[in-house]
Amino acid sequence: MKQNPKHSHAMAYLRQLCCSGLDKETVIPEFLRTVQAVIPSGSNVFTGFDEQFENLSYMLEFSIPDLAESTPEILSGFFTPECKSRFYGLLRQHTVLADATLLDKKFYQSDMYNMLYRPYDQHYGLWGVVTQRGKPVGLLNLFRPRTHQPFNTREQTLCKQLLPYLAHALAGGG
Repeated sequence: MKQNPKHSHAMAYLRQLCCSGLDKETVIPEFLRTVQAVIPSGSNVFTGFDEQFENLSYMLEFSIPDLAESTPEILSGFFTPECKSRFYGLLRQHTVLADATLLDKKFYQSDMYNMLYRPYDQHYGLWGVVTQRGKPVGLLNLFRPRTHQPFNTREQTLCKQLLPYLAHALAGGG
């Protein structure tokens, strides 16, 4: 199968960007914008965390000033201890996830979906676990609107291929 030259160029650029030695505050937002040429998506987010999945930090491709104060409350309402346990188990078992209902069968009825995802047309998600030395340190969150198709297995594979580069960028590796 012949690759699209724009796709190949974007893949090369993402690899180069992640190996540039630039700080993560520069690399991650550019990565979130450019990855759309490789895996069609939008309103993408990177979530960083520590080994206990705490101390969350977010880097967004877009701005949500009106939700800045309510987001922690919405997240804590969704991520009950049972949901957190299921989520962490999934992250440890899978490099990429493309089905939010694995986390919660009623995800599309939840406040998290209706208040955080739906207003930004983030209906379908593709989540890639970024690891360093075998431990999860972040989550690449790619999204698509309801009017598009869900992420397919080819796109999930592409996401998996990009994760080591993102891990390198987070380590500040040049």
